[in-house]
Amino acid sequence: FDILEELGAYVDDELPDYIMVLVANRKNQAQMKEDLQLFLHQHADVFTAWLGDILNKLKDVTKKPKPGMTDDYIYNIQIHTSFLIHELCFISND
Repeated sequence: FDILEELGAYVDDELPDYIMVLVANRKNQAQMKEDLQLFLHQHADVFTAWLGDILNKLKDVTKKPKPGMTDDYIYNIQIHTSFLIHELCFISND
C-alpha cells in the first residue's frame, strides 16, 4: 500500500528522506503540510492528515506506557514505527 501512489503524487528519490527529516524534527501537521506543498501540491493536505494520524497513535503508545515497558522497549517502538511509516509511504506495489 503506497499512500502517495494512491494519491497520484509524484515521488522522487529525495522525498522519502525529506519526510523522515520532518518527522525527526518533530514538525507539526501544519508545518509538514506547508513544507510538503511544493512537492505534493493538492495532495499535501491528505497526506499530512494521514501521517499525522499515524504519528498521534505513536505518541499515545509512548505517552501511556503499560507496566513493564522499559525505555528501550519504547525506543524500539519508535524506531520500528519510523520504518513502518517509510514502508507505507514509499514502497510500491510492483
